[in-house]
Amino acid sequence: MLPKLVGLRDQPVDDLLEAMVNMDYASFVVAALDPSPQLWKVSAGSTDERSLVGRCWAGDHDEYELFQQRCHEWPEEVLSRSGFSAHVVYAVAAEF
Repeated sequence: MLPKLVGLRDQPVDDLLEAMVNMDYASFVVAALDPSPQLWKVSAGSTDERSLVGRCWAGDHDEYELFQQRCHEWPEEVLSRSGFSAHVVYAVAAEF
């Protein structure tokens, strides 16, 4: 799987999403900044566009519950300053 994904580096996001849909044995979170911030979840052979929600999770449900608890602990000034990328910070900073 990893060599196939690495081979798609620098390809249009649509090509990446199409390749990931065909990997129905794994789930992915895909983010793009150009031409505007966009966010998708790819899982079970389908894509779910999450840009309007601004949040996406792929993984264990129990860990998602921990994520939900922790996301409310971030100071508002961090969230308002970080905008769209704040949700990536949640996923990276959470202690699993």
